[in-house]
Amino acid sequence: MVKYFLLAVASFGLALAPNHSAEAAGFTIDTTPTWDGMFSAGPWSTPRPPGTETFGQVITTPSSPLAGLFLDDFTFFVGGSDAIFNYKFHVYQWESTGELSSGKTIGPSLFESPILVLPGERNFTPITANVGGILLAPSTTYALFLSTIGVVNLIPGETTLGIQSDVYPGGKWIYSNNSFTFVGPWSGGFVTPPGDSAFIANFREEVPGPLPILGTGVALGFSRKLRSRIKAAGMS
Repeated sequence: MVKYFLLAVASFGLALAPNHSAEAAGFTIDTTPTWDGMFSAGPWSTPRPPGTETFGQVITTPSSPLAGLFLDDFTFFVGGSDAIFNYKFHVYQWESTGELSSGKTIGPSLFESPILVLPGERNFTPITANVGGILLAPSTTYALFLSTIGVVNLIPGETTLGIQSDVYPGGKWIYSNNSFTFVGPWSGGFVTPPGDSAFIANFREEVPGPLPILGTGVALGFSRKLRSRIKAAGMS
C-alpha cells in the first residue's frame, strides 16, 4: 500500500510539472514556382448573377499524429484588372465526394477574415489571409477560398485568379457560381476543373517537448521526504 502511494505521489508530481518546451517546425505548400505569372481564371467578381463570387483551393493536411498542425496564413494571386472591391477569406473543412476537389464545405467556419479590399492593380498581386494559427486535423481536406458573398459592394467589379496545371497532389482549385452561399453543397454551379491555384500556404507543427527536469526532481524529492517520515514513524 505504501509503495503504491509513493508511486502515485511521484506520478502526481510529474503531472504537475509544467511543460513549456515544444519543438516547432514549419512547412509550406507553394505552387507558384511552376506558375508563369500570367495564366488565370475568371472573372472573380462582386455579386452579379450569374457571377463567380467564390474561388479557392482544396488542400490535404499531412499525417502528423504526434504534432499539433496550425495554419498560419495563405496567399492567392489576383490581377488583370484595376477593379477595387471588398471580399473576405474563408477556411472550412472539406468533404470529398469521389475526387479530392469534388465535394462540399462541412461544419462551422474555421476562419473568416475581416472585410478586405483588392489592391486595384492590373499586374498580378499577392493577397494574403493572416489566419493566425488555427488548429487543423491531420490527413484531412480543407477548402481555402476568397469570396464576395455576404460582403457589400456598391460598385460592381471583377478580376482574375492565378491558376496553373496540376502540380499539387493534395487537391484542386475550386470555384462556385452560387451567388448566395458557400456553405454546404455548392449547388448552383459548383465546378472543380483540372489544375491548381497559384497559392502559398504556411503551416506550423508543434511537437510537445521533453518533461522538464525540475518537475521530476520536485516529485522525487517529495517522495524521499515522505519515505523518511514513514521509516521514522516505524522506528518509534
